[in-house]
Amino acid sequence: MGFFPIGDRIGRSKQQRLLDRWLYDYGKPTLFSAVSMSKSRAVLDASVLFDLQGPVSKKTEESKALEAPWLRESVVLCLTDEIYHEINRHPDRPERNRCRRFARNFTLLQHDHALASELFGRLQVLFPIKLSPARKSDLHQLAKAAAAGAHFFVTRDESILGKADEFLESLGIKVMRPCELVVLTDEIIQGVQYRPARFAGSLIQIQRVQRTQIQEISGLFQNFERREPKEGFVQTLHSALASPGSHECCLISGNGGHAIGFFILDRSENQVLKTPIIRIRKGPLADTLARHLVWHVVTLAGEEGRLLTIVTDDYISEHIESGLRQVYFVKKAQGWIKINLQAVKDSREMVVDLVNHASTSPFFREHLDKAGELLLLSSPLRDPEIQAEIESLLWPAKITNGVLPNFIVPIKPPWAMHLFDYNIASRTLFGSEPRLALNVENVYYRAAKPKVLQSPSRILWYVSKSPNVSESMHLRACSYLREVEMGLPKEIFRRFYRFGVYEWNDIKKIVNGDLQKPIMGFCFSHTELFPHPIPWSRLQEILNTKGGRRSQIQSPIRISEECFIELYKIGKGMEH
Repeated sequence: MGFFPIGDRIGRSKQQRLLDRWLYDYGKPTLFSAVSMSKSRAVLDASVLFDLQGPVSKKTEESKALEAPWLRESVVLCLTDEIYHEINRHPDRPERNRCRRFARNFTLLQHDHALASELFGRLQVLFPIKLSPARKSDLHQLAKAAAAGAHFFVTRDESILGKADEFLESLGIKVMRPCELVVLTDEIIQGVQYRPARFAGSLIQIQRVQRTQIQEISGLFQNFERREPKEGFVQTLHSALASPGSHECCLISGNGGHAIGFFILDRSENQVLKTPIIRIRKGPLADTLARHLVWHVVTLAGEEGRLLTIVTDDYISEHIESGLRQVYFVKKAQGWIKINLQAVKDSREMVVDLVNHASTSPFFREHLDKAGELLLLSSPLRDPEIQAEIESLLWPAKITNGVLPNFIVPIKPPWAMHLFDYNIASRTLFGSEPRLALNVENVYYRAAKPKVLQSPSRILWYVSKSPNVSESMHLRACSYLREVEMGLPKEIFRRFYRFGVYEWNDIKKIVNGDLQKPIMGFCFSHTELFPHPIPWSRLQEILNTKGGRRSQIQSPIRISEECFIELYKIGKGMEH
């Protein structure tokens, strides 16, 4: 008849039996009705309500994300009176009373009893077999939620979630998991952050995972080859999606819109960027994409000033593992770890920094102490190879009392776009070539003379003048020069052909068709774009004051350590 049990008390009989107290709601508006009507209304099923009442655990953390204050500004969490029937079935009286008290913290939606009964009849068609009392309550919950005009029904029950489309068609209510409600609400509030963006300036796209993409992700990126259990993958995914304030779930899509990569960033610790899942799908770009994806995460950690990047994914592919090793991650019990020291200092000062960081936490101590030991053993720095190795290990750290040579290298905008400058590429219609832009290590060709460059060294990239490129005539990036080769065009082209950057016709243009004229090819890596590119006038001013002379920069020029440090700090916004 529409009554529901709201409590019990001991009767006056000699046996002192419990008497249930029942209530009938006539559906009249209350003082709080207008408040609940001004927001989206989400009805919680029993499993979610009991999660919220219980202690924090891996099982309950997805549901507990619904308690976030920012979510309550847009969504009011509600119950229907059916929840009291579910509570009433619990055999333990103290637990029943505890659940009832907790349930009173939520808005109880009023509904049209006749409409709820009609909707329940529609739902029974979807479940033709005999229903258990618990399943009947689930359907009553749904019917009452729809009759009350709720927008969402939130549950962790997979059998209910599996029929979400049918419920939407029959009742007009969206059935979803707690993490889906969180993501959907965050999409509405932070709409810009969910828009697709170009990945590395190519037409490959990267975006935060939207609610409609959640279901397909586990099927695409669960590592079946390494026998990864689905439950663990899904639980990590749902927990991350339910915490958009500290976690970011990103999907990478190819030109046709098909998913090719997925990763999660965990920013819950101030000095650490964790990656609990980092995956790529098999395909022609798998190896290149894996390396770039690892470098993308390391670059983000550097930009955010985080001391450590840690990949905790236990089911990474061989491609990802190779990428981790290439950018100096070290395998430890806690996962794959990379130090990101934000320092432009003397090596002795850098050791002090590492010791200070190590003293803040036992977690850092082992890894930072070893880096400090390496610096001490190499001091004073006399070997460019050792200095390049140390700076790569601590990237983006720069040692100011070392022996690494420093150069400024001019590059034309089209090559800068394809090789490293995704900002230029993002402003063009077709973007950069993915197999080039995604390379962590790349090669650049130029005339053999003047023979200035040597390896290893640091290079600053100057994008030369172009009337149609606003980013030209700026110093825009910094890299490490790993290898320099000189020889006849065919020899050098064959030597670096694996990078696939230049075609043979491009090589012939460098020597104006004279195949007996030697050329230079050089490999570079660990490129970091400057957030504050340095314009021509400022560059010339610094070259004059720190380097002793201006330059038209028509070919590579060597600069002093003092000049490099000054330019690097300005480009990185560290001049103050």
